[in-house]
Amino acid sequence: MKYLIAFFVTLFYVTITFSQERIISYDTHIKVEESGDLLVREDITVQAEGQQIKRGIFRTFPTKYKDKMGTRFQVDFEVVEVLKDGSNEPFFTEKQNNGVVVYIGDKNKFLTSGTYTYSLIYKTTRQIGFFEDYDELYFNAIGGDWAFTIEKATVLVELPEGAEILQLDAFSGFEGTTTCDCELVSGDNRLKIETTRALNPREQLTFAVAWPKGIVKEPTTAEKWMYFFKSNFHVLFSLGGLLFVFLVYYRAWKKVGVDPPKGTIFPQFDPPEGFSPADCAVLHRLQFSQRAVSSAIVNMAVKGHIKITYNKKKYTLKRITDDYSMLTDEEKALSQALFVNHKIIDLDNKYHKVFSKGRTNTYNSIKKKLKPTYFSFNYNHLGKGILASVILVVIAFILSPSAAIPILLIILLVALVIVFTYLIKAPTVLGRKIMDDIEGFKMYLSVAEQKQLDSLHEPELTVERFEALLPYAIALGVENQWGKKFENSLTKSLQETKSYNPSWYSGAAAGMAFSPARFSSDMGRSFSSAISSASSPPGSSSGSGGGGSSGGGGGGGGGGGW
Repeated sequence: MKYLIAFFVTLFYVTITFSQERIISYDTHIKVEESGDLLVREDITVQAEGQQIKRGIFRTFPTKYKDKMGTRFQVDFEVVEVLKDGSNEPFFTEKQNNGVVVYIGDKNKFLTSGTYTYSLIYKTTRQIGFFEDYDELYFNAIGGDWAFTIEKATVLVELPEGAEILQLDAFSGFEGTTTCDCELVSGDNRLKIETTRALNPREQLTFAVAWPKGIVKEPTTAEKWMYFFKSNFHVLFSLGGLLFVFLVYYRAWKKVGVDPPKGTIFPQFDPPEGFSPADCAVLHRLQFSQRAVSSAIVNMAVKGHIKITYNKKKYTLKRITDDYSMLTDEEKALSQALFVNHKIIDLDNKYHKVFSKGRTNTYNSIKKKLKPTYFSFNYNHLGKGILASVILVVIAFILSPSAAIPILLIILLVALVIVFTYLIKAPTVLGRKIMDDIEGFKMYLSVAEQKQLDSLHEPELTVERFEALLPYAIALGVENQWGKKFENSLTKSLQETKSYNPSWYSGAAAGMAFSPARFSSDMGRSFSSAISSASSPPGSSSGSGGGGSSGGGGGGGGGGGW
């Protein structure tokens, strides 16, 4: 009795085991053609019990892949023939988000329990990788979407005649596995892979094999670009949109941003009449820079409105008088902002709020004076391009499979608007004439050697003239040359440079000879740097060749019963 019970228990478990739906064998034959196409035959033997496998099986095959940038890569998939136990079998296909599903079997016919061998023959393209030293097929022969255990799997890869296998590898298991429970046998142009254990549901079998270049036809560059844009319309759309936005900006620039022609430049001994150092700083580059503020402060000092002191590596500004009549509009606005609560102020970023306000007031005053008579920023003409950019980015995010391309597009569009923001600024005809005069004046300030201007009857360079024009030299970035010019003038007149000390500035070290050249350089470089620092709030600075794995490469997918 005991033996009889044991027999029936064993029979029960054996029956359960053999009645489970599973894939008994999965044999794949892959032929690599010289055209680069793959002709694949999959013979899948299943145990059907009417649970999931009712009418037949289905096979999913991905045709769309993504790289790290989120760009798409699409392959072709074409069913050549479908068989069941060697005879033609009905089938139909359905498209899904990332590929194709092949349903094998008759919708109106149910299977009886038993063993069936389904053969799927198909062609797929663009699966070959073309590298510098070799070509390679990195292919997921059994994908990770199978719902059944696969008891035995083999893969036979047949390369074109004369193709020597240079390197190979295989991987089995769940996605990311870098080892293989399999045996690899290769010879001539053939490779056979045979698993040594069953593959559980969702486990995969992937291989990579490489051969010499020139055997399989490599697509031309034009064909590669055609394939790329066919699979990645969002990239083509983004490039086309970027070109469109560029043309919108370019048209706006051609309309209002083309500068009047530059005139003949010759030395001018004086600045354009009625234009302050800060005015010249803005007109010279058509932009507001720190030099405009620096030159305005030094000009106020020269006029006796403030005094500049340099002590212990720090600049201090002291207002001497409340009389604003000697100041230009922007200098008055700057002084009122800086000395709103104190008569003495350090160039320190603890005063960044008053310096920022002073900078803003200075800029607004200069704009009010110079626009639109002498120049215009023309920023309003960039509106259409900015609107087109916003629309383009929104559509790019909708079309793109990832955020990478839209983000790159945003970076390029921002760069584009920055470039045209600079280019679209333009002087008027009158403004261009003043800019030419400023260029000529800069030429005079920057020529340190007297003999270069003797023939032009240059005015005598007195202390008063040096000080009056020093703010302009700072505004135009030639304070070094202007200081050297004055120092040369003192030397020629047999005066010692230490005999000159400006009343509106103190700071030379005791016992050290005063140098106009060094003083001018300090005023332009370190003084401007100190103002810039004072304007900033605290804290505002500062496969076959390795690397492959299970689930990698092309192919893949899986299947189940239906």
